[in-house]
This record gives sequence, C-alpha cells and structure tokens, in this order.
Amino acid sequence: EIKAMATGGKVPTADGQNEVYTIVEYNLFRQQIENMISKGSKETRWINCAAKGAAIKGSEFMPLEEAVKLCHTEDFDVYPELMQVFRPASVEDIKTRHQQSISRLRDSIKTLEEASENTRDTFKKIQKAVEDITADEAQGKKWSDAKLNKKIDEFLSIKVKWVNEKRTFFAGAIGIMHPAHIAFERAINEMPGNYDNNYALKRDFIKEHLKYFGMWNIWIPRILKHYQETMARLEKNLPADFLESPARESDSHLDIANKRLG
Repeated sequence: EIKAMATGGKVPTADGQNEVYTIVEYNLFRQQIENMISKGSKETRWINCAAKGAAIKGSEFMPLEEAVKLCHTEDFDVYPELMQVFRPASVEDIKTRHQQSISRLRDSIKTLEEASENTRDTFKKIQKAVEDITADEAQGKKWSDAKLNKKIDEFLSIKVKWVNEKRTFFAGAIGIMHPAHIAFERAINEMPGNYDNNYALKRDFIKEHLKYFGMWNIWIPRILKHYQETMARLEKNLPADFLESPARESDSHLDIANKRLG
C-alpha cells in the first residue's frame, strides 16, 4: 500500500542504511525543513533521531537514546509552575487578564478595520483581472506568462502579508475562518496536478483567489462587528481601571502571577 502511494519515489533513510518510499507532500515538507536549516544559525546543531525516516540535509543522525543523554543536562519539575495555573485567581489577576484581553481586542479591531478596506480593494483588483482575462479570451487572446505571473505575485503578496505577517489578523480573523481557509489552501495545492498547461492553471489560480477574497469580504465585516459590539459592552460594564492598558502586553498570565508571588 505504501509503495503504491509512493508518488515521491524513494529517498535515503537518516541512518544511511536503507531507502524509504515517500510521497510528494512529504518531500515538500522535507525541503522546507532543509531550507529552514540552511537559513538558520551555523552554530545550531540539528539532530535527526528517526533512523528509518528520510535523511534531512543539514542534520545529523543520532539514535534517540544518545540524543537524550547528550541534551538532557538537568532535571526539571514543572509541577510547581503548573499548580500556579490552578490556584484561585486574585482580583488583581482577573483585572490584569481583562486588561490584556481588552488590549488585544482593540488591536484586533484596528487590524480588521484596515483589513476590511484592503480586502475590498484587493477583491476589486482581482475581479478586474478576471474580467479582462475573460474578455481577451472571447477575442481569441491570451495573457502572456509574464503578465499572469505579475498579477499572481501581486495578489499572493497581499495574502501573505495578512495571513503570514499580521499575527493579530491571523488570530483574530483567519482563526475564525479557518475551515474555509484550509479548504482553499488544499484546493490550491491540488491544482497543479489537474492541469496540463500553465496558462489555464495560472488563469484559474487567479480566479480561485477571487473566491477566496470574496469570502474575506463576507466574513471580516461580520467578525469586526462582533468585536466592536463586545468592546462596547465591556466599556459599558467594566470599571474604568479594568479598561487600562496592561503594563506589559508580552507578559503571560503565569509570568505576572509568579512575579507577584515573588
């Protein structure tokens, strides 16, 4: 069964003694890991303990038992820290958590307000591109590869900016739209295997992004509305000092609690 699914052929195992069947998707994962290693610090030591897994360029194979002996340099006990999580929260803890939540909510509202406007503009640009492509095809014309690539790069850069670089947007919007987002990404990843020419592939790639940003146009305003309504309720019902910005947004609840306990 594994051999029948082996769309990626065989690759050497980490221990160098055999070869293992793989699939295209696993090869892509491996290449991403190798790319990450190549761009990382030269002082970092990468250890691969999967003897019969694929060899990963830039890493060294080491049996798990040896790696544990090498890397396990001191005992640690997480129980005391874990118990801090379960202790009753003080009024000050509750206040701090409210402050942090409200601060993040404000950030989410600001980000989604910007995203809502940006998404409308992007949707219009993609829509115009699709209309132009369709009109040209009706006249027997096709966009050049360079022209299609330029549009794809433009739209992808916008998506990458929001999805990969805007952490607040990913947490506040993509997290809620996640099922639709994952379905889109899977459909996009499957497209190359279903086409036999680049023109149709790239044209339909643009069309799929029109649907994707259309979904953003529907959901971002809805999410933003709920955030704004939540913010209004909090401002109405919480004491003023609960609405103040926390001293350090980066502090976790556990860190703050530990500091207070000395």
